[in-house]
Amino acid sequence: MKQYIIRRLLLFIPIIFGISFILFFLYVSSPGDPLSGIISTQPGITPERIQELRTLYGLDGSIIQRYFNWLKNAIRFDFGVSLNYREPVSSILGVYIWNSFYLNVLSFLFSVFVSIPLGIYISTKHGKALDKFVLTFSLLFTSLPTFVLGIIAIKYVAPVFGLPIIGMTSIGSNYTGIAYVKDVLLHTALPFIILSLFSLAGTLRVVKTSMLEVIRQDYIRTARAKGVSEKVVIYKHAFRNALIPLIPIIVGGIVTLFSGSIIIEQVFGWPGIGNITYQAILNRDYPLLMGSAMFYAILTIFSNLLTDIVYAFVDPRIRLK
Repeated sequence: MKQYIIRRLLLFIPIIFGISFILFFLYVSSPGDPLSGIISTQPGITPERIQELRTLYGLDGSIIQRYFNWLKNAIRFDFGVSLNYREPVSSILGVYIWNSFYLNVLSFLFSVFVSIPLGIYISTKHGKALDKFVLTFSLLFTSLPTFVLGIIAIKYVAPVFGLPIIGMTSIGSNYTGIAYVKDVLLHTALPFIILSLFSLAGTLRVVKTSMLEVIRQDYIRTARAKGVSEKVVIYKHAFRNALIPLIPIIVGGIVTLFSGSIIIEQVFGWPGIGNITYQAILNRDYPLLMGSAMFYAILTIFSNLLTDIVYAFVDPRIRLK
């Protein structure tokens, strides 16, 4: 198992470097001057000052030179200075990433711990009224875009329960202790509900489908014919074999939530990495955009690595290959 993990880690190293070069090349090759926003706000700026800014933000030199300069600094977690915030990108990401982690991990854990037992139970009620209701629920929340769900929540849910609709804390508040925690939880409610329902609907369908496929196998019918209790058949025999197809869905679910939360963070004004990534695109803030894009890339890569490791742990045949 140790050698398998080492092999997978070594495989992902060149992938990270390859992704970083492709992203960097795409950003620097896009039309427009990244400094145009700064220059437009300073009509009397001199050519010498513009050159100083290009050097400061790593915009001078050839693409290859700029990439290796960026890579040398990125290895030390120095992603340059944001054109919009005028602060180190690593400092900005260090603040906003944790806000996104808080929201997305909370939604992810809720959806997993609810969808798995509920999906198992629904699979035993196939074709009944409860199964049809859950299927309708899943189709509804997986087909509607998250921003539509967010707008519905803002218009119809927030007024009924008196929930805040923007930000992570109340504007101008100076709460501390329990009052601060309560304020954050109230602001978390709506984006948490939308992300959880979106993730829950998709995972629930996969759990149910995987369980139904296993339950219809011959060895399950044999176990039932031998008089094995239904609880043992479902949870010991069926679920263990249904777990393998669920691994990439469950483990990769956190990446899906992070990518989906870009829209939700915009709708609810949540101060997360998705929000600043969107703002970086609008403002052509390439240093910040590069840093956030690398975060998503590394998160996806390590999610795939974790999926492979869990696969190998659950199914020893994969380790032998």
